Amino acid sequence: MFSFLTLGLAECILLTLMAYDRYVAVCNPLRYT
Repeated sequence: MFSFLTLGLAECILLTLMAYDRYVAVCNPLRYT
């Protein structure tokens, strides 16, 4: 049960980081050349 919760939390964090990276890339296109 603990390992399942850990995997779910890690996946949520990873998706959040990916979404944030896409948000920054869209809002600040000059950083990604």
